[in-house]
Parts: sequence; structure tokens; C-alpha cells
Amino acid sequence: MNGDEDSGQIGDSAVTMMLQTRLAAAVHHSTEWLHLRWRVLSRGWGIFWRDIWRENIPNAALAVLLLIVVASVIVGLIEHSLGSETQRINYGTAINAFYWSVVTLATVGYGDIAPQSQLGRALTSIFILMGVATISVFTATLASVFTAKKIKEGRGLEKVKAKDHVVLCGWSRHIDTIMKFLSRSEQGRKRSFVLVNAQPEGEMSEVLYRYDHLDVHLVHGDFVQGSVLRRANVEEAFAAIILTGDNVVDPNAADNRTLQAALAIKSLNPDVKVVCEALNPDNEQHLRRANVDDVIVSGEFSGYLLGASTASPGLHLAIRELFSVEVRNDLLRNPIPEQLRGKTFAELHAWFRKQGALCIGIIVEERRLNLDDVLVDDFSAIDRFIRSAFSAAGKELAFMGRGRAEVIMNPPDDRVSGPNDDAILIAPKLIPV
Repeated sequence: MNGDEDSGQIGDSAVTMMLQTRLAAAVHHSTEWLHLRWRVLSRGWGIFWRDIWRENIPNAALAVLLLIVVASVIVGLIEHSLGSETQRINYGTAINAFYWSVVTLATVGYGDIAPQSQLGRALTSIFILMGVATISVFTATLASVFTAKKIKEGRGLEKVKAKDHVVLCGWSRHIDTIMKFLSRSEQGRKRSFVLVNAQPEGEMSEVLYRYDHLDVHLVHGDFVQGSVLRRANVEEAFAAIILTGDNVVDPNAADNRTLQAALAIKSLNPDVKVVCEALNPDNEQHLRRANVDDVIVSGEFSGYLLGASTASPGLHLAIRELFSVEVRNDLLRNPIPEQLRGKTFAELHAWFRKQGALCIGIIVEERRLNLDDVLVDDFSAIDRFIRSAFSAAGKELAFMGRGRAEVIMNPPDDRVSGPNDDAILIAPKLIPV
């Protein structure tokens, strides 16, 4: 009996812990959603006020306010001078006169305060007609700003004000997988996504509905054009992904468009991370020369998967699990805790294992060399000449090359972690360090 009671208590505590965990996760996601919505609203208010000034709505509002003040002053003075004692009390204060003017010109007409003199009534009739016309123009102009903004946003014709965002150029069946994978990470959920393509409006509206929990923007147009990329605010983007599309007839022509888009993006923002999809493996070298950060060749691993499925049945299922966003575990790049820098891979593996992750390798990324690291002598005439040449050209001190990444899978246990190392994990999510 005691054993059954203990097992029942353990089961109840497990259920309680599970409920507490789910509640904490729900609160966490709700907080993230509110933070995201606040960012979207604050960014949207800037665009809203720009349109307000462009349509001269402040001038229209000033005209309405001026008409209200003039009506309250003129009719108030007339009723105070020619009216009865009650009228002197009603129009005796500026607040009462202003209140009467707002209620009257807005055609609400409560009737608690009303002019009694013939002159006051005649002028009130004129002011009412002027108020109807002025307020109608003001409200119509204000409504047109909201309507035009919604139409432009829905059609992808509005300039995006997002910063540090991810730009997805093109359209293919991989869009859903990319969006799901990026949105699963902690940093991905905090970033905005901008889709740049020429897809029909109805299809893109479906995407917005599917990812309404994310900050997703649309830009309609050809992603090769600089004007379209500027509308996507590539100048302030964190990364850009270029897709070749589905049902491509000429792979070389598709890769050529990808190359043009990469060059256009890098010309607008040299520091943006650009990842391209290539159809022809021979074109990878050309994309590399365009200074893209990574090239993924479509179908590159199909032969391996076919061979693995034949020679080692079941192995392709394990690979599919790692490359799918619908299952529990992902293949992730994770920072190494500072206290484990200088420690062996065996110690690193043991620490991540305690966190519920499996460390299978190391990524070593060399730090990119900056001219600031080279020009260390401020008193050198050559250094001053180089700096002044860059300044005259209107350019920052640029990087002298991109950092290279080296992957070491299954390193020996005694390998020591360096300052530029990151861990390669099989884990459900990133491990906080």
C-alpha cells in the first residue's frame, strides 16, 4: 500500500511540474508577443505621422480648432452682452463658450447651452455650416491616410521601416521551412521578416495569416531591382536569403538572377549576411566571388541520402529528423560558456550533456581583419593617407576579407576550446550560456 501511495504521489507531482512548466512557457510566449507588438506599433507610429504631415492634416486640424475658438469668442461675447442673466452665466466662462462651440460645430447639439439673441442664432447657423464642411474635410482626409496605408501594406508597396531584420527574396516551397526554423530560435522570434517577391496578393495574404504571430512585412516587386530592395530596407537588414524558385526551366538563368540580386544587396549593405540557393553546382564559385556568405546547392545531398537509405536502412530517417522543424531535435550552433574556454572537448561534451544536449563538433570561425586592426600607428604618414582616402571616398574602414569557418566533427577528447569556437549540438533548443 505504501508503495502504491508513493507512486501516486510521484505521479501527482510529475503532473504538477508539467502543468507549471507549460504555464511558465505560456507566460513567456505571451510576454514575447506583447514585446513584439509594442515594437510593431512604435515603428508603425513613425510611418503614420509621416503620412499625417504629407496630407496636411495638421493644417486641417488647426483650421477646425481655429473655427471652434472664433465661434466661441464671437457668439459668447454677443450672448453675454445681449442675452439674459441666464445667458451671461452660460457664456460667462471661456470653458462654457468653448464647450458650446465644440458641441454645436460637431452637430451633436445637446441643447443645454444655446444662443437666445437673433444675432447669436444667425451667426450660429453660419458657423454650423462652416463646421460641417471643415470637419468633413478633416475626417475624410484622416480616413484616407489610414485607408491608403492599409492598401499599400497589403499590396507590399510601402517602404518597410524594420531594422536588423531578415529579407527573404523570391518564392519557393522552402519558405515555410525557413520561416518555421528561424522563428523557433530565441533571436529569430525577435526579428522582423520581409518577404520580397511578385506573388499574387491573395497568396501573400495567406502567408500573413499563417504567421500572424510574427512581425512579417511584404514588399511586392522584382528583388533584383535596387528600388525594390530599398523598399525592403536592405540597408539596415541583418540577413538576406535568396531563393531560386520552383519549376525553373533554365537553372543557369535562375542562378544568374541570384547572382545579380546578391551583387545588388551587397552594394546597398556590404555587411549584410547573404545566403543564396544555387541550382547548378558549377555556379557556386561565381556566387562566392560575389562575396556571399553561404551558398546552398539545391539537391546537393540527394545522392547521399539515396545511397544511405540503400546501404544503411534507417540512417536517412535520422538525417531527416535533424533537418526537419517538425520534430523535437535540431542541429544547432551554440555559444560555448566562458568558463569552458580553454577546457577540453570531453569537459565541454559532459557539460552540454547535463543540459540535455549532445555536442558532436566544433565550429571555429576566424575573426575578420579590419583596417582598424592594421592601422595601429596614428602618427604614420601612410596610415593617415589611407584613412583620409577612405574618408574622402565616403566609406568606412572596410573589412579586408571575410572570416572563414572551419568545422571539426567528433574532435578528440583532449582538444582545447579556443576563443573563436562554437559548439555544434543536437538539441531541442539553444542552451543559454
